[in-house]
Amino acid sequence: MTTGKKKATLIFQDVTKDQQQNSADDEALSLAFFELANVPFVGYRLEASQQRKGGKVDESIVVTVEQDTTACGNHTGGIVWETSYLLINYLLQKSQKLGRVLEVGAGCGLLGQVLAASGWCKQVVLTETEEVLVNLQANLERNATLFQNKKKRPVINAQKLDWLAYEKDAIDDIKKHSFDTIVGTDVVFAPSLVEPLLSTLSFMARDDAVVYLCLQVRCEDSHQLLLDTAASHGWKLCDISQELASIPDCAWGLQMECHLIQLTRIQDDGAGSTKKKRKETDDGTPPSSKKRKKKK
Repeated sequence: MTTGKKKATLIFQDVTKDQQQNSADDEALSLAFFELANVPFVGYRLEASQQRKGGKVDESIVVTVEQDTTACGNHTGGIVWETSYLLINYLLQKSQKLGRVLEVGAGCGLLGQVLAASGWCKQVVLTETEEVLVNLQANLERNATLFQNKKKRPVINAQKLDWLAYEKDAIDDIKKHSFDTIVGTDVVFAPSLVEPLLSTLSFMARDDAVVYLCLQVRCEDSHQLLLDTAASHGWKLCDISQELASIPDCAWGLQMECHLIQLTRIQDDGAGSTKKKRKETDDGTPPSSKKRKKKK
C-alpha cells in the first residue's frame, strides 16, 4: 500500500480512448495497457448509460483501485490485466441483471467493484488467495461509498477462496450452488490449477448459472486442458470471442488476442429434462431461488 500524498489515477477510458477508436495501431494499444499496468492507481469511469436505471443514477462513477506493481514475482493479482477491462465492457453493454455474482481470482478487484457499482448485481463476492486479500480489502474500503443498496447494506465483500480447498472456504457469503453469474479474468495459467478451478465453479454455481472467463493464452497447456476437461466437470464450453467484433468498446479484445469463454451447465434434454429458460426478477434473483425461500 502506498503512503503519503495520493498519486494521480489513470482512468482506463482516458488512456485507451484513441486506441479503441482506431484499432489499427497495435503498438499504441499495447503501450496504453503497459502504462496502465505500471502506475499505482487505475480507475474505470462508469457512465450513467452503463448503470441500471431505477433509483438515483449518478452522471458518472469512478471506481479506483490501487495496484501492487511489486508483486508480479510472487503472484498475478497485483495489477489489473487487459482482460478485466474487456470483461467489464462486455458485461455492461449487455445491460442485464446478473443476480449474485462471484469473482474468482479477483486480484485488485476492479471488475467486481465496477459490476457492483453499476447496479446490475444483487450481490458481488470477490475471492482471492490470502496473500492478495489485503490489497483487495483495502480497495473495497477505498470505494465503500459506492456500494450501498436501497436498504443501505453493502452489496459487495471479499473473502478467501482457495480452489484446492473450496469446500473448506465455503463460509459466510460463499455457499454451495448459490451464484447466478461467475466471472474470472486470466485465471488459467497453470495446468495444476485448471481442474481445481472447474471443480470450484461447479461447486459454487447454480444449475442455471453462467460463467464468463476472459483469458489470454498465458500457458498453452493450461488453456488446452480447460477446453479438454470442461465437459467432464459438467460444463458446456463456448468460445464467444467473435461477439467482441461487433461491440465498439470490445473489438480491441480480438486485437489483443483475448478469448471470451462462456460456460453453462450441461443439461439433460431428454423427457426428464429440468432445463429451464433463465429468467430474473426485479432484484436479480432467479424465480427458482424465490420458491426455495418461500418453502423455508
